[in-house]
Amino acid sequence: MPLTDKSYATLAEADAYWLDRNDSVWLAATDVLKDASLIKATEYIDYQFDWIGGIKVADQVLLWPRSSAWDKEGRLRDGIPTELKNAVSWLALHLLTQDKEVDPPKDRGGDIQKLKAGPVEIEYLQKAVSGTTYDHLYRMLSKIIIGSKNQMRLIRT
Repeated sequence: MPLTDKSYATLAEADAYWLDRNDSVWLAATDVLKDASLIKATEYIDYQFDWIGGIKVADQVLLWPRSSAWDKEGRLRDGIPTELKNAVSWLALHLLTQDKEVDPPKDRGGDIQKLKAGPVEIEYLQKAVSGTTYDHLYRMLSKIIIGSKNQMRLIRT
């Protein structure tokens, strides 16, 4: 799979990531399913976050590599950062085993205005975000992002 137009992590890189973590589910999956999960994960990550620096080439398909991409520790990040490849690999396994899609319908993100015990009633605040967020993913990318598109209200996954 060409790195520059579909996924930040190659199949070999994702396999190595999960081999190091002894994950039998990833390793047992077919290459076709793994590739599809890597592409979905890349697409989600690419547009979920506000990245450091600026795109390197005006017509590049993905948002990395970046120019003038100084991370939060003052290092110039050239190419595709390892933490980005790892984050794509991590999310790809989640998509392969759980969600199957990146943005399935979800609850309102925990902003509960009212909770009633009988008969059961939950009322969410108007500002409650609907969708899935991945706090581990956010931590993995924290040195190379400015923020996220929906200002990630983090929930545990």
